[in-house]
Amino acid sequence: MPYSTAFPEALGTGIIINTSKPVGSELRAGLGRLIDTYESSLSRFRDDSILADMARAKRGGNFRFPEYCQGLFDLYDCLYLATGGALDPAVGADLARLGYGRDMTFRLSADAVDHLGRIKGRSTWGDDVERDGVILRTRGPVQLDFGALGKGYLVDLLADVLNRTDDAEGVGDYLIDAGGDMRIQAPGAVSIAMEDPDDLTRAVGVIRMTTGSLGASAPSRRKWTVPRGGDEEEGLMALHHILNAVDGMPVRRVKATWVVVVGQEDRSGNQGQELGDPRDNRLAKLYPTALADGLSTALFLVGPNGLAERFPFACAGLDDSRHAVVSKGFPGAFFVG
Repeated sequence: MPYSTAFPEALGTGIIINTSKPVGSELRAGLGRLIDTYESSLSRFRDDSILADMARAKRGGNFRFPEYCQGLFDLYDCLYLATGGALDPAVGADLARLGYGRDMTFRLSADAVDHLGRIKGRSTWGDDVERDGVILRTRGPVQLDFGALGKGYLVDLLADVLNRTDDAEGVGDYLIDAGGDMRIQAPGAVSIAMEDPDDLTRAVGVIRMTTGSLGASAPSRRKWTVPRGGDEEEGLMALHHILNAVDGMPVRRVKATWVVVVGQEDRSGNQGQELGDPRDNRLAKLYPTALADGLSTALFLVGPNGLAERFPFACAGLDDSRHAVVSKGFPGAFFVG
């Protein structure tokens, strides 16, 4: 796949699409428009986004999102239930109070201790946001963050555009990489390094995939420190962006996760095991990268067994003691030693 199309500013991490045939100017422009409209709807870092309007709405309101957000909201419904509310897009308010808001202060807000998490009364996706298709209704200001699935979902939307392109003018095989969340349709196995969460210059293992989606999560690239108790003399407290929405605090017991979802039928005819609710399986096939992205975050919050009863995936992870776990069917391995 020698041809590369880059969108370096997309989602704050950049998106690179490698293809076996060139991406024409018209197709590239269409991909760029999709990225822009996606961010203008779903980025909490843009003042002109729908999410920014929701956060400013003191009396709430009705907020219509693009029709393509239906699957994103469905996936959040599923993962909110599967994690007992620990994965919740309303965690955006907690991230802002911890310093990871639109202004990127990386400082605790004065009211953080008394308001973090569902247990302190913060709004939740299940109780304070009503859905009617792609319309979200609120009764007051709600700060949503769709980052747990957002990159992966955009990758799937981009893949849909590439797959709909007429065969005579298509791009052939492709690999879409959005900061580590990937969707692959390749002529042969692609080797992907598993980044060491403690040393970003090293790898702890390698994944080899021909077809499917990969989601990877770690706090390594979005972490900061704040004075403990608001006083630097008391020392510094390490924070990162992967929060348990129940208490609003960063998760400590997991260092990194990797999740693979096959999604649509692969070239061997294997669609993966059908599990649980038919809707969950349908979403896994339509949005495999979004599901892989979301599950890689969910595994910081709950164990894999309950998730495996609902969703078809394979995974690997490192805990806080750097003990490695690899599930059956995971197409990769950790290095020994």
